[in-house]
Amino acid sequence: MAESLGIKGYDSFHFVVEDLDRSRAFYVEKFGFQELARSSDELTQRSGQEAVVFGAGDVRVCVSVSRGEQSRAARYLKRHPAGVMSLSFEVEDLDHTLRVLESRGGTVLSEPMSDRDGDGTYRAFEIATPLGDVAFRFVERKGYRRFAPHFEDVGAGHASRPVNEFGITTIDHITSNGLTMQPIVGWYKEVLGFEPFWDITFHTAMMNAEAGKQSTSGSGLKSIVMWDPESGVKFATNEPLRPNFRDSQITKFVEDNHGWGVQHIAFAVTDIIKSVETMTARSVEFMGTPKSYFD
Repeated sequence: MAESLGIKGYDSFHFVVEDLDRSRAFYVEKFGFQELARSSDELTQRSGQEAVVFGAGDVRVCVSVSRGEQSRAARYLKRHPAGVMSLSFEVEDLDHTLRVLESRGGTVLSEPMSDRDGDGTYRAFEIATPLGDVAFRFVERKGYRRFAPHFEDVGAGHASRPVNEFGITTIDHITSNGLTMQPIVGWYKEVLGFEPFWDITFHTAMMNAEAGKQSTSGSGLKSIVMWDPESGVKFATNEPLRPNFRDSQITKFVEDNHGWGVQHIAFAVTDIIKSVETMTARSVEFMGTPKSYFD
């Protein structure tokens, strides 16, 4: 078994957008998140981007919008549509995590930074990933109650665990898409030390064959889930499947995203039937699902 990185769980994810008000309406009005923190004026001016943190249960999403042409958010949006720019994970011992990652060939993007306030310390660093412009951040919190350095609490604040009316409690898994999964899955195994959890191969042509129908169209995918058994953190990775490789939804995502990246982040809920009913009453629109999906 590979040496553990000491991951405790998901810390947050960083989403870059064009319209902060639209995101606020999406998270707060549609999904019952609470606004818990925002970037200080000093940080916004220095970084050239404004950020707001929304929370539900243990889920934290930091949404940033560019306020300057040279900001990280602006550079990301020049290459991609709105999307996930980084994923953060809380670890027990940052020095240990850094040592293990570097010993396995991890590419560190920033020297470990630290901040101290009256409540404790915050330390973090980032590494490059096979997911294009998506970075992974590892965070150590020792009694530190704010979201991050130079962020100010709003309402109940970052350290709270706001109860969500839809039953959202935590992140269940993170799914990424690429044209070939082996560089990603291999990196999860060799650099992060993750293990296989689950896999599936699916194509609409297979369903038609099982139903005795001939198929000259359709699309499919291969998916492998890797995980950290200690923390339960899970990464699903998808690649397109032939025939009709270029018609796969995975290929279309890569083209629309202008590169590999995070397709979705799944939330765990306490009662999914009740959650759907409540969301429907809130006018949340759901994608159509064929009856055979749950067979």
